[in-house]
Amino acid sequence: GQINQLAFYDEYARSLRPRLVVQVFASSHELIRNSPGLFVLWKRAGHPDRQPYVSAAKDASGAIHLRAPHPGYLEYRAPPSLRPTPEPWDRRVRRRIYSMSWFADWLVTKKLLLFPTPDVDPDPALVAWGEFLAGRPRYAALLDGWRPTTRKRLIWTFAEAQLPPAFEEAWEYTAFALDRLKERTERDAAALVILAGHTVAKRGERVLQRLNAMAEARDVPVIDQRDYIARQGGSIEAASFAHDEHWSPTGHRWAAEALLEYLKRNQQVCSPPTA
Repeated sequence: GQINQLAFYDEYARSLRPRLVVQVFASSHELIRNSPGLFVLWKRAGHPDRQPYVSAAKDASGAIHLRAPHPGYLEYRAPPSLRPTPEPWDRRVRRRIYSMSWFADWLVTKKLLLFPTPDVDPDPALVAWGEFLAGRPRYAALLDGWRPTTRKRLIWTFAEAQLPPAFEEAWEYTAFALDRLKERTERDAAALVILAGHTVAKRGERVLQRLNAMAEARDVPVIDQRDYIARQGGSIEAASFAHDEHWSPTGHRWAAEALLEYLKRNQQVCSPPTA
């Protein structure tokens, strides 16, 4: 997530005296990681106020501030009612089938395979975690306007036209992180640019639109990897592994080429920093 990237910049990247900082947005997962409540709900583990990473939180006035890693994060134990229970055998079998078979996916889309898929099955553990977190004062509004059912649904919610408050707040944390990184790069005389990976819009165009609007308001250029792939006549599917959303070697090459194209058009970025 972009919040934790601030610590990476401070502890490592700054010592390299960079001329250009490229902040990569790969998917909606990063938005979840920037929100303590949603991240714990997504992982179904841990405590939102005891993170092992640099995180962020709002104070009583609503202002966002950074929090150092919590020294007692390993000591936290979830209540017994929230501890993992073995998954039913039929759900495990279905999950295995859908992770390995495009044919099974096709049968479901054609409604020829009638038993529910893991992506739409209600997840009792996720619902229980949501209700548990919503019972804590700081996260009382976590479930306002939506109901957790599966982790996939958690991701797709970011593509809705009207975001529930918790998801709007995740964007606020992300914007806060971008503001802090911009302050750092300006202080260090480095240029800042965002690389929007081809997977950002996979959850829906609105995610990319919101990212573009957030960057434009801060005068941060956005390199759209998906746009670059389209202009090369490439296939978006080829940019990821066949059964995994992570970038394939081809996807990595296209990302590098998109960045190189930007540098050729904006060669002032490559010039030595001013004093």
